[in-house]
Amino acid sequence: MIDPGCNNLSPTLVPKANVLPDDIVQNFFAQMPSGAVFCKMLYRNGQPEDFVCLYSNQAFHAQTGLGPVDGLRISVAVPGILEANPEFLTVFGRVAGGGSAESFETFVDGLQQWFSVQACSSKPGHFIAAFNAINQRKVAEESLVASEKLYRGLLEDQTETICRFKADGSLIYVNNAFCKLFGKSREALLGLSWHRSVWDEDLPLVNAKLATLSPGNPVVTIENRIIAVHGEIRWGQFVNRAFFDGQGDLLEIQAVGRDITEQKLSEAATAELYTRLAKISSRVPGVIYQYQLRADGSSCFPYASEAIRDIYRVTPEAVQDDASAVFAILHPDDYAGVADSIRQSAATLEPWQQEYRVRFTDGCVRWLYGNAVPRNASDGSVIWDGFITDITERKLLEDRLRVSAQELQDLYDRAPCGYHSIDVNGVFTNINDTELAWLGCGRDELVGKKRISEFMTAEGKEQFKATFPQFIAAGHIENVEFELVGKNGAIRQISVNATAINDSAGNFVKSRSVLHDISELKKIHNELMLLTAEQQAMLDNELVGIVKVRNRHTIWINSAMERIFGYGEGELDGQPNRILYLNERSYQEVGAAAYPILKAHGIYRTQLKMRRKDGEVIWIDLNGMQLPGDSRDSVWMLLDITASKRYEEEIERIAFHDVLTGLPNRKLITDRLKQALALAERNQHPLAVCYLDLDGFKPINDQYGHAAGDKLLIEIARRMQEAVRVNDTVGRLGGDEFVLLLTGLKQIDEYRPVLQRVIDAINAPFSIGQRLVTVGASIGVALFARDGDNPDMLLRHSDQAMYQAKKSGRNRVCLYEAESNG
Repeated sequence: MIDPGCNNLSPTLVPKANVLPDDIVQNFFAQMPSGAVFCKMLYRNGQPEDFVCLYSNQAFHAQTGLGPVDGLRISVAVPGILEANPEFLTVFGRVAGGGSAESFETFVDGLQQWFSVQACSSKPGHFIAAFNAINQRKVAEESLVASEKLYRGLLEDQTETICRFKADGSLIYVNNAFCKLFGKSREALLGLSWHRSVWDEDLPLVNAKLATLSPGNPVVTIENRIIAVHGEIRWGQFVNRAFFDGQGDLLEIQAVGRDITEQKLSEAATAELYTRLAKISSRVPGVIYQYQLRADGSSCFPYASEAIRDIYRVTPEAVQDDASAVFAILHPDDYAGVADSIRQSAATLEPWQQEYRVRFTDGCVRWLYGNAVPRNASDGSVIWDGFITDITERKLLEDRLRVSAQELQDLYDRAPCGYHSIDVNGVFTNINDTELAWLGCGRDELVGKKRISEFMTAEGKEQFKATFPQFIAAGHIENVEFELVGKNGAIRQISVNATAINDSAGNFVKSRSVLHDISELKKIHNELMLLTAEQQAMLDNELVGIVKVRNRHTIWINSAMERIFGYGEGELDGQPNRILYLNERSYQEVGAAAYPILKAHGIYRTQLKMRRKDGEVIWIDLNGMQLPGDSRDSVWMLLDITASKRYEEEIERIAFHDVLTGLPNRKLITDRLKQALALAERNQHPLAVCYLDLDGFKPINDQYGHAAGDKLLIEIARRMQEAVRVNDTVGRLGGDEFVLLLTGLKQIDEYRPVLQRVIDAINAPFSIGQRLVTVGASIGVALFARDGDNPDMLLRHSDQAMYQAKKSGRNRVCLYEAESNG
């Protein structure tokens, strides 16, 4: 045994023989895996000063890297150790002094080694110490501490909220973002239940989702409302990861959350926008959509209104990620055009517009029209916002209109009358084939190049010069006649009716002129009837009124019928037909005549006068047809032939009257003279035939022109008619020659006052512009039966007497004298 108070040992070496433990201790030391050393504490003045290694095992040498240290003071074996590691003297001194076993960890700078040291007392003043090198563990621990420090720093710096809570919900960790969100310090939050931060309405949902966590399903994401700082309700998204022990019991949950309030508000606004858009789109006849062409060439419809079900027969969901279902039904003939137009729009960012067809699996083909505006997206794709609608009906209508337009053009070109339009300069802007044939010219020769006046006689050109400005001012002309000269010199007598077409400012743009060839009245009459029939067959929608009748009541009517009779749309629907007749008698007579014939032969036709709504009487060509079968219905076509009837009357008037003055012409005068002679012979009353020739008319006509001369002749004719008696006749033979037939004379010289009134009326001045002119009249008189008993003789003798009046000084009356005129 070594005396603890012994201080006379060598400072460097203590004899081992005196301190070796017994064999058991030595064997124990040798077998220990730890480095073990048996030491004696050295004291100075009762305080530990050093210790001597009495025995050390092989593991001690291996752990410390020291050679044999038995018998050496530790301060000698490892110089400076006691100064660098004072804990050795402190701990070992307590243990050697009878204290309990102690352990500690220390770094021995002299050995550059970390050790885990356990010390226990074996006997007073002695101790046994076990050393284990722990460098690797310490490095790992320091790395772990550094990692934990870095990890905690990262957690604290995160903008996302991070927390950990136990199975009972109590918080065991919160980061700075969590504290900031809830406006509380970490100390105030730790230990509280996380349930207190969840909005009450959402708590059942959150608990239900957390209840689904298991070792096999350790993660769940929850979106819920939370009660943030100042009681503000905000939305959060939390990724919850659960940790379980070996028995599957929940240890804790780590939750990482982020504030998605703005996202939720945006989603709500977007949802509201889409709801409003859906409501709007439900009222729009087409699909409102968003189309996306991705950078890889794929495409989709991120949004499409419900109308896409009708337009493409697909659901909005079916094309939300992939648009191929839409492209699959594009018509093969239109597919390339649609694809090219989309690529071009994407390249130029010009608006996309396209008309194209789709063909469904049942063979149905529909026309669509698309319109969209493109924009570049941040991901490299192009997005179009647009609208697609079904235009099948419009396309069908366009086709029908195109056919109708062609049919109308055919009718226009092939009509039996001439049609043309001229501009303000009288130049052709349009002309039909019929009129081209009349002129013997091609359309290219005339349109935009030739004037209508170039195909008129000299007189016609003057007439056109005078009447064309009047036509522009009035807006229409009717039955104006002129001579049309063809390229080959052929002349046609033409009657023209025209309407002026003006722009919105009222300026003349062009005429719409209809020309009829009236060269031969009979031929024109037949052609007019033919034209009426053709118009009835071909121009039903414009000229022919059509009405379907049952029990003499209207059950269907076209617009032409309403226009002909002056009624508004729908006014004649269901009305009795009698309101169109002149009177009840006419209504009954037509019914009695028409319906038996309809029943027997199926058709009935007549011409009659009928009455418009405004009371105007019009001529109607009435053509009825009994519908086949047992139907009580009949269809009637009504053509307004008032103009034709008036034209016929006008033709008859022209045949017997002077065109300029309206006075009876030679033919009518001769007829009336025959009748007057027969009456005079029966009654034995004198009759005077007066031949009148104007004096001074030719100079006026030459000086002031034919138009002025015509006006003068018209005025002279009017004055003469006012001067004679009611039963007298004033006629014009031509030029400035007139005939007066004075009948019912009681005395043979009763003609004199009548003729004097005529001369006085003619002598009165006439106004031509700003000038006054005068003319006279030389009149020759032949009396029945004194000077002849037939029209030719009386006219010839009165003509001779007129020349005698001129020779006698003009402006006087001379009675036929056989000797002087012999």
